Amino acid sequence: MAAEPVEPPVFLTEESSAAAEEIKSVKVTLADLCAKGTSNYARKNYEAATDFFAQASEMQVCSN
Repeated sequence: MAAEPVEPPVFLTEESSAAAEEIKSVKVTLADLCAKGTSNYARKNYEAATDFFAQASEMQVCSN
């Protein structure tokens, strides 16, 4: 039985590492805004929920 080839390790450049951290930060912020929107909606605080969902929507559009 032949040995499977081993992939070389992937090293991120400083730029790609920073970009990965920014993407992670945006995802965390989006999740937080959506959670706050959902929480406010559940408590029938529709104005605040709308504000949180709007912020999340704008962030999503800008991050693409």
